[in-house]
Amino acid sequence: MIQNYFIYIILTAWIIAVIVKIFSTSLTLKKFSLKYIFKNGGMPSIHTTTISVVTIGILIVQGLSELFFLALAISIIISVDAIGMKRNIELQGKELNKLLKKPINIIQGHTIFDVLIGLVIGVGSALVYGFIMGFLSF
Repeated sequence: MIQNYFIYIILTAWIIAVIVKIFSTSLTLKKFSLKYIFKNGGMPSIHTTTISVVTIGILIVQGLSELFFLALAISIIISVDAIGMKRNIELQGKELNKLLKKPINIIQGHTIFDVLIGLVIGVGSALVYGFIMGFLSF
């Protein structure tokens, strides 16, 4: 039953994040395309969604275990990386494109908002399934 819980929460969170990404990117660029699933960066951060759903899932199933703290550390690293490093790479790429005759493809980074929305989707999915599967109760 626990294995199914992790399959459900990961797939649910990922699907919700992908749907939100398709529609938010489509609204921003004023053009609908399923190709946005594979686009780096943007809202929400699917990396943050995926790791946060796993981290909260572990917390729900195992409590404050060693595995939870390991997952929490990885979650923090991934989220900070999404905001910091990827965002800086995007800004540097834009400046480099101003200098080059032939522009390069730029990896889009994440804003704090993108990461927070990914976190909300991940945590929400884990909590909803936690209640549905009986790991949590009111």
